[in-house]
Amino acid sequence: MGFLDDAGVERLWQKMKAYVASKTGSNLTFDKVYPVGSIYMSVNNVNPGTLFGGTWIAWGGGRVPIGVDTSDTDFQTAEKIGGAKTVNLAHSHTVNSHSHTTSGHTLTVNEIPSHRHSVDITSGNGGAHSHVLVVKALLSSITHHHGEGAYPSAASSTAGSYVDAQTVAGAVNTAPNHTHSVSGNTGNLGGGNSHSHGDTGKSSPATDSKLSASQSIMQPYITCYMWKRTA
Repeated sequence: MGFLDDAGVERLWQKMKAYVASKTGSNLTFDKVYPVGSIYMSVNNVNPGTLFGGTWIAWGGGRVPIGVDTSDTDFQTAEKIGGAKTVNLAHSHTVNSHSHTTSGHTLTVNEIPSHRHSVDITSGNGGAHSHVLVVKALLSSITHHHGEGAYPSAASSTAGSYVDAQTVAGAVNTAPNHTHSVSGNTGNLGGGNSHSHGDTGKSSPATDSKLSASQSIMQPYITCYMWKRTA
């Protein structure tokens, strides 16, 4: 399968024009097929003036044709140019200076976050000391007593007998100097429920420029040559 070069294409169109012109009954000519103002599209870069006659100019380079829409101001007239390959989304949001205040508030037990307290206690030195123990034993009533003994000054007796008592004194063991240490953590305290604090103070106006970069809005496309007949 072969391809026509520019000269071959021109000869073909001339033959087609002659054929159409010979059909007088049809009253069809290439001037009627492509009148002035017509657009011709081709992947061949040959000026169509060499094919059909007339005057043609390159048209619409780098742009996409779109139909006229008289109800849309962007597309109301023919050959109106507009649009772009990219769009810049740079913008800012300005917040006027203002303040936030909050009233004073005392936390309840349920609002206090769960927490613990560390405890580390050391007692002071305890001085050496002792305890004296005095024991008095009452003796049974006797009728006769020999030896020395202690007699209570307020003792009483019945006739023919008397009460004898003996005192024993001594000391318990002495406790030396020493200390007591206690350390650790308390259990979890507070209700552990959530609570919030309001903002206070003033803020300055702010600007957000994160979308300042140009964004591509290029549509899918395919290229060709476009010509417009002017005469």
